[in-house]
Amino acid sequence: MEKKYDLTTRQGILEYFESEDITLGYVSDVYPELSEEFRDDYEILLAALEGTGYWAEDIVSHASERLQKDPEIQKAVKFELDREYRENNGYDRDGYDRDGFNVDGYDRDGFDADGYDWRNFNKEGINKDTGTIYDKNGFDVNGIHENGTEFDEEGFDFEGFDEDGYDRDGFDADGYDWRNFNKEGINKDTGTIYDKNGFDVNGIHENGTEFDEEGFDFEGFDEEGFDKFEYDRDGYNRDETEICLDGMEFMTIFNRNGRIYDTMDYVTIRDLETGEERRVSTQELEKKKIVEIVAQIDGKRTTIEKQKETIEKQKETIEKQKETIEKQKAITPTIGE
Repeated sequence: MEKKYDLTTRQGILEYFESEDITLGYVSDVYPELSEEFRDDYEILLAALEGTGYWAEDIVSHASERLQKDPEIQKAVKFELDREYRENNGYDRDGYDRDGFNVDGYDRDGFDADGYDWRNFNKEGINKDTGTIYDKNGFDVNGIHENGTEFDEEGFDFEGFDEDGYDRDGFDADGYDWRNFNKEGINKDTGTIYDKNGFDVNGIHENGTEFDEEGFDFEGFDEEGFDKFEYDRDGYNRDETEICLDGMEFMTIFNRNGRIYDTMDYVTIRDLETGEERRVSTQELEKKKIVEIVAQIDGKRTTIEKQKETIEKQKETIEKQKETIEKQKAITPTIGE
């Protein structure tokens, strides 16, 4: 059970600061809150300083001016600062040396000894390389490109990543591509040269071919370029219907997300010579004797069979009419005799 300390008494405060169970963060919080009487106590301040490292300067700043100037207190502060750097190879626990710079040469505000940040901008936002508010890639200190957006003409931001978080080589900030492979060909998810589907960085399956046992490649398409839902790489269904009429091409197209590009009421007509497209109603097409309109809705193929049946019946009627006429022609000469 955690021991309780009476911080309203001198003895309780001393026991608190001398306890090995008390973290430095608590010392930094508690000492400034002590009454002026206790903060002016030489022994209490020494106890509070012990083991605080570079925090010693902050702690002693809350003591009285008399104690701050005390030679023994100053010696204790220096000892704590020396301890901090000694135990961390010349750096404090935040990674800064005695001059206030980290291993990369930047201070706590992110500027080097000459006053420039890692992108070579100074505090006024002027770039060291160009002498303007823009760096050599056209981005200002806030990462806004001179075209007014966060991305340059090639679609990359000031750090070199696109909207999806990948650099020009196709890797994210952690060094992995869209399939979670790093530059060494190791997959992030499996820790091996194969992804969870058994394909390596080059798209070769562990069976030695470009296709898995079900016949799909690393992107999920078969040899004909269709996925298991019967959509191709552009998102169009295998059952796309094309009918030509007077130099026109009629299509019904649906993408892989199920959004209907054309409906049973309207379809797209493309001029085969110019490539120009326009939408027309199915009624207009019916007038032009287009009798088959195919649509892919929720994965089910729907056809206008009734139109076909009507045409077939019309054909049957015409055939019967022809037969009747032929019979009448055969009978007519006999009557005439």
